[in-house]
Amino acid sequence: MKGFHDNCVDYKLVSEVVWADDHSSNEDFKIMRDCLYTYFDMSKVRILRRVDGSKGLGHSLNSILDNVNTQYTYHLEDDFLHNKQAFQIMPSIIIMKEFANIKQVLLNERPSFFKSVKTSNNINFKIWETGVIQDNGEPVKHFGFTLNPTITDLQFYRENYGYFNLTDVESSYSKSYTDGYRTACLDGIKLIHIGQNNSSFHLNGTNR
Repeated sequence: MKGFHDNCVDYKLVSEVVWADDHSSNEDFKIMRDCLYTYFDMSKVRILRRVDGSKGLGHSLNSILDNVNTQYTYHLEDDFLHNKQAFQIMPSIIIMKEFANIKQVLLNERPSFFKSVKTSNNINFKIWETGVIQDNGEPVKHFGFTLNPTITDLQFYRENYGYFNLTDVESSYSKSYTDGYRTACLDGIKLIHIGQNNSSFHLNGTNR
């Protein structure tokens, strides 16, 4: 939370901070709650906890679909660190407004991205495409939208795809690519992942 607060230069464009607890542990909940109240105005923080205590990322994502009504969301899990100051929100929205098939902008640059593009006012970004050969000779394996830190057109996702599949969360994003929608990536922004692989799935005993 401190990294986001200190490095996302245009974070004040965020109208509300909504945290969907995945119910992995009570200790994790207390740490996150204290962090949110340390770095953000309490009147702008909303915590979503499910009464039935159902665990897992899928439930958390679906609770966001039920409770967040803004067109765009900044999706950030608690194990990614910012390490560079940059405008993130407004450039991402400009990209999605200008390019109709881009519905998500990744805030974690990957070497597998290609096809450099510019907006009409010179915002540099790349588009992730399948079939591209990476530096290591392996083809890019793209499954559609990503659950990495992103600015996403949530209104579009809700209206076209609905709820996430609880038994296979990432498959809910896979259809977007074959439907012709793309994920872009802002140049020069790379967050650091400090969590273990599959951390939320591992902690909650659920499928990826």
